[in-house]
Amino acid sequence: MSWKDLPYWVKGGIKSTTIFALFLFIVVVIFFILDYMDIDFVDTIIQVFAIVFFTIIYFLPFILVPNATNIFFKPGTYLITIIILFLFWILVSFIIGAIIGLIYGKIKNRNSSQIKK
Repeated sequence: MSWKDLPYWVKGGIKSTTIFALFLFIVVVIFFILDYMDIDFVDTIIQVFAIVFFTIIYFLPFILVPNATNIFFKPGTYLITIIILFLFWILVSFIIGAIIGLIYGKIKNRNSSQIKK
């Protein structure tokens, strides 16, 4: 099955997951590069952005999933927590892209069926 044969929701999910992973990689690389440069003004901006960005990424799943704090905040489970958070955000980005792709596919198929009539 080639890329052209895939349903729009699968294409949307794959594209949004790829975009999310690239964005996360670029943000982390920029943090390391700017932190290595050791500029005071940039350090302040990095710290504020990092606090906001990583707080949202880290705590949003625990707000959405009840009792997740009891499972993941035990001593010795930090690596498991990071892995599960990464998988959670991959899943969320795929679902968001799949919904967008599904809506796009419905609109495109509706317009193409009206043209054929």
